[in-house]
Amino acid sequence: MVYFNGSLLVLAQIIKDLETCQMIQPITKPSCYFFQASRTKCKLLNWTGTREVVALAEFASTNPQDLVHFVPFGPNHWKVWVLEILVSRINLPRPTREFFLLNDALLSTIAWPIEYIFFD
Repeated sequence: MVYFNGSLLVLAQIIKDLETCQMIQPITKPSCYFFQASRTKCKLLNWTGTREVVALAEFASTNPQDLVHFVPFGPNHWKVWVLEILVSRINLPRPTREFFLLNDALLSTIAWPIEYIFFD
């Protein structure tokens, strides 16, 4: 059994969206499929352990080869657009040359750990 953010319901909805392609566009890579969603809102949870909601974001990509400020964001992370900061002074899990804190990345893309992304 697979859990996504502790909820099979959320995973079932994502799979349904993938199957119907209502909001997902597939990107083909050699022997792999990755997805980019458009305008799917999510919440970023504090990745240091408290799991409180620290920002509102928009899902961007699951492809670990996609770039976040010229660097592939790698496995176990997804690319998100930061829309609103709810808690200040949170360190980024993958800082870049431009951004060290979540506040720095407002209205930009960042890599965020998958297990700390929550979809309503």
